[in-house]
Formats: sequence, structure tokens, C-alpha cells
Amino acid sequence: MQNYIIKQIKESLKNYKFLKSIADNGNNQAINIIKKIDKALSLLTSKEQDIIKLKYIEFNKWIVISNQYDYSIRTCQRIAKSGLLKMSSLYSL
Repeated sequence: MQNYIIKQIKESLKNYKFLKSIADNGNNQAINIIKKIDKALSLLTSKEQDIIKLKYIEFNKWIVISNQYDYSIRTCQRIAKSGLLKMSSLYSL
């Protein structure tokens, strides 16, 4: 079940900019999704937020993110996974 929720979160993050533009035009469903994403992101550390945004909203490759933070790719992936797990606890509500 948690993997399904994480997949939903990733898809929502990938569509964040599109959903934001629809929400800005008054679409209530998009507004609710954006609020849910923003609330879930607020649970994270700034590092988790940044890495998740860089990967899933800005579509950067792991190598670019790892170079930016001077971490290994695997460490960046672990940080993102930790953040996604935290987000799933709120997102499923």
C-alpha cells in the first residue's frame, strides 16, 4: 500500500507545475492536490524538500543533484526516499 502511495506522490510531484497552473485558474481539485503536496512537503527537512523538488518537480538527474550537494547519488536517493516516506504518512489521509 505504501509503495502505491509513494507512486501517487511521485506522479503528483511530476505534474506539480501543471497542477499549479490549473489551481491558479480556480480548479478546486487541483487546488486540493497542491495543498496536499505542499502540506506533505512541509513535513520534510529543507534538504529533503530541495532534493525531492530538484528530482521530481524540476526533473534533474541524480548526478546533477549529487554534484550540487556534493553527496553520492545513492545518498541523494536515500534522502529522497526518506522524504517520500514521510510525505506518504500525511498524503494518504
